Amino acid sequence: MKDAFLRIAKSPWAKGGLAIAILATLILFGRFDLSSLQVAMRSWPWLLAGLLVMLPPYAIVSLRFKIVLESFELPVSLRDAVRWTMIGSFFDIAMPGSSGGDLVKIGYVTGHYGKGYRTKSVMAILVDRVAGLIGLFIIAFLACTLGWTTVSRLSNSRFLLFGLGLVCLGTVLAFLFLTWPRLAESSRMKQAIGAFPFGSKALGAYAAFASLRRKKHYLAYVLMLSLANHLFWCSSILCIARSTGLSVPIAQGFVIFPLAIFFNVFGFAGGFGVGTVSFGLLFTTLLGSTSGTVVGLMYQCLSVISRLGGLPFFLFTKAKTNESIARIRYLEETERSE
Repeated sequence: MKDAFLRIAKSPWAKGGLAIAILATLILFGRFDLSSLQVAMRSWPWLLAGLLVMLPPYAIVSLRFKIVLESFELPVSLRDAVRWTMIGSFFDIAMPGSSGGDLVKIGYVTGHYGKGYRTKSVMAILVDRVAGLIGLFIIAFLACTLGWTTVSRLSNSRFLLFGLGLVCLGTVLAFLFLTWPRLAESSRMKQAIGAFPFGSKALGAYAAFASLRRKKHYLAYVLMLSLANHLFWCSSILCIARSTGLSVPIAQGFVIFPLAIFFNVFGFAGGFGVGTVSFGLLFTTLLGSTSGTVVGLMYQCLSVISRLGGLPFFLFTKAKTNESIARIRYLEETERSE
């Protein structure tokens, strides 16, 4: 009975039905608010540019995810990394929060590597997501410092610079502390964590995370790709804002837009709701513009369209687990022999 259910769940028909249900729900609840796009119909080239600029980040994030997995000693082909990234992106539009697709992504990745590598797989996905958020704040902080002459015209600009600097510095210090060799090798810490239920799994996850300190080149690549990813997303918002007739200086935009993207995480189906409100508040408070809500809605609608590119990956690709698992076992045997 269980095997029959799994076969049905994995069939293209079941996947197609689920995909149609997701799209129908979005339309039914007005998540595809195409009427908001009519405001900028006369400036459609800017909207098209905003949509096209959203596409390269999926390739960038796929490469970043491949590097993160390999930093956890989980070999993966770029093809599989692209597949998982695109499927996760598609499900982002159906889950609470624009990062909800990570739950689906975890299912695919852990299923690919098997139970013995589940902890590493989940930790790799979490590190990949956190690296993306760090990239957002780094962009905003760099925009504040490099373009201070323009940014200083914003109200509360000094508070922004202080807050962003604090977040960036705090993140670096927290990482250095959590990966500190003495802490990672502390017997007291291991005994304390091991006493809790699932303590051994938590220790395994922490050991995998702490090992990143010895792999600085991986971290450098991941952060550079995170910056490149969000440069494209911020550029997309610049194009969308321009379609409404709002000309935002680049330095100001690259301080405000990362914050708007961050709050978009807490919305539904790619940011609708909380994300839309955050666009309105940030544009009104920092730019003195009332078009923030419209820009937010258009950004979310276009991002939903771009995420639909993950639908074919969900429907028509199949998992291949044997090659990766065989390679992991080969690497483990090689380490033991050495």
